[in-house]
Amino acid sequence: MIEEPKEEVGAEKRMMFNIAAMQSVDIDPATIRKLNRRHLGIPDDPVSVATNHRSLSISDKIPFLQTEL
Repeated sequence: MIEEPKEEVGAEKRMMFNIAAMQSVDIDPATIRKLNRRHLGIPDDPVSVATNHRSLSISDKIPFLQTEL
């Protein structure tokens, strides 16, 4: 296995994260599962639901992006 300098690996990971973060998210409010959070006051408006869904989607991608290439 060829070892790359840490700068290059970091640049690749940043690029992969940016690509993943910029992918469009097609959200149908009827198919979105309710978030299982204990605290009250979670808004149901479409913008907030989309923001939460996008945040969870990015959170799911981060472990993959953090793995060694």
